[in-house]
Amino acid sequence: MFATFLEDCVGAPDATLDERLRANELELRRLAAERAALLGVIDARGSHRDSHRSLAAYLRATVNTGPGSVHRDRKLARLLGEFPQVGDAVHAGHITVDHALEIHRLHANPRTRELLGLLIDVLVDLAEHTSHREFHVEVTNLIARLDQDGAFDDLRDSIEGRRASVVDVGGEVVVSAHGGDPVQAAHMIAIFEAFAEAEYQHDLETRRAEFGDDADEHALPRTPAQRGFDALAAIFAAAHASPEGRRLPELVTNLVVDEASAHEALASAGIVLPNGDRTELDETGDVVDEAALLSGLAEELADDPEAFLARRCELQSGTPVH
Repeated sequence: MFATFLEDCVGAPDATLDERLRANELELRRLAAERAALLGVIDARGSHRDSHRSLAAYLRATVNTGPGSVHRDRKLARLLGEFPQVGDAVHAGHITVDHALEIHRLHANPRTRELLGLLIDVLVDLAEHTSHREFHVEVTNLIARLDQDGAFDDLRDSIEGRRASVVDVGGEVVVSAHGGDPVQAAHMIAIFEAFAEAEYQHDLETRRAEFGDDADEHALPRTPAQRGFDALAAIFAAAHASPEGRRLPELVTNLVVDEASAHEALASAGIVLPNGDRTELDETGDVVDEAALLSGLAEELADDPEAFLARRCELQSGTPVH
C-alpha cells in the first residue's frame, strides 16, 4: 500500500505534490484537534485512573506513543479544552498545531494564564496570518510584557550566570560564552560581524590581486567558517593591542519601544505617574502594589487587546528587552 503510494508520488508533477502535501497537512490538523478533544473528555471523566496512574500512562499503554507525543497531546488537550476557539481554528486548518502550542506557552505560565482569555481571539487571528517564526517572536514578546517579574528573573539569571572560557582541547582552541543581556548580545554580534566582514573584504582583495579581472571565476582563499574563526582571533588581537584595552568599535543599537511601554517603564521605576505620584517600590526594587498594576493591565487588555499586542520593547532583531 505504502509502496504504491510512494511510487505514485514519484511519478507525480510538482504541483500535484504541493497539493497533496497541503491536503495532508489539513488532515493532520483536523485529527490533532479531534485527538485533543478525545483526551479532554477522557481526562474529565477520569475513567483512565482506574488502571493508570496518569493520563500520560494511559496514552503510553493505549496507543503506545512516546514521551514527546504524550507531552504535546496533553498540552494541546488542556488548551483546546479551555479555549474551544483555538480548537476550531486547528480543526478547520486555519492554524497549525505548532501555532496552537505557542499559545499554550501563555496558558502554561501561571502569571499570564489568567490574562489569556482577554487576548485569545486576537492571538488566534494573528496565528492565522503569520508564520510560525513570527508568531513565536510575538508570543515571546507578549510573555515578557505580561510577566515582567518572571521575564526579569530569567534575565537576572542570565546576567548572574554569565560565563566564558577559552581553553586548549587537544591542541585546538575552544571558545564558549553564555549569558548576559540582549543589548550585550547585540553589541557582541555587531562587533563579530564587523570583523567577519573585514576578513571577507580582505579575501576579495587578495583574490583580485592574484587573478585580476578573472577573480570572480576563482574561489575565495577561505571558507565562511574559516573567516569566522579568524575574525574572532582578530577581535582578541585588536583588544590586546588597543591602548585602552577595552575600547569597542563605534556601535549603534536601536531599541524599538512604543509610547505606552516607555511610560510604564518610567512609572515602574518610580519616576513619575500621570497624577504626579510615584510608584512605591520595595527594597529589592519590585513594585509593592503589583495587584493594582495587574488589575490595570487586565483593564487595558479588555478595552483594546489588539493595541496591547502591538506593544514593543525590543531590539530591531525582535529580541525582547526588559
